[in-house]
Amino acid sequence: MTETGIHYLDARGPDGMRLYAIGDVHGRHDLLAAMHRRIETELEYAPATDWRIIHLGDYVDRGPDS
Repeated sequence: MTETGIHYLDARGPDGMRLYAIGDVHGRHDLLAAMHRRIETELEYAPATDWRIIHLGDYVDRGPDS
């Protein structure tokens, strides 16, 4: 517990919403596309009524698709 009484383990998304977070792509479109396919497959297998993909971090830098 912190001085504010808030702890990161208490963080929650809205009820009923599935969140996917993808970080630091670094110009690797191939891996990003593969992750999107995995999310699509999961949603087909275990549908969610509401879902979001959140992209974080660096999109370009180093990879072949920068």
